[in-house]
Amino acid sequence: MKKISLNKIFRILMIILSILVLFIISNLALMYYVLVIQDAPPPPTESNIKEMKELLVFWIVLVVENSFLILFTKNKEFVE
Repeated sequence: MKKISLNKIFRILMIILSILVLFIISNLALMYYVLVIQDAPPPPTESNIKEMKELLVFWIVLVVENSFLILFTKNKEFVE
């Protein structure tokens, strides 16, 4: 049975934390939209759906890229 290093556990926890932060930020933005603007969202059009898909792909790429950076960086110091 392989030992899991504390560093790997910390990196996995950082990935989970970053996903949770993105989820919380998106929910806060939705709450702001609903409570402050208090307007029903417009019905989706094809251009809106395309923009939403592009934004979703952007966020997924961002989360995956950050996850790989957290998991596979050997240097623990920040690059200055």
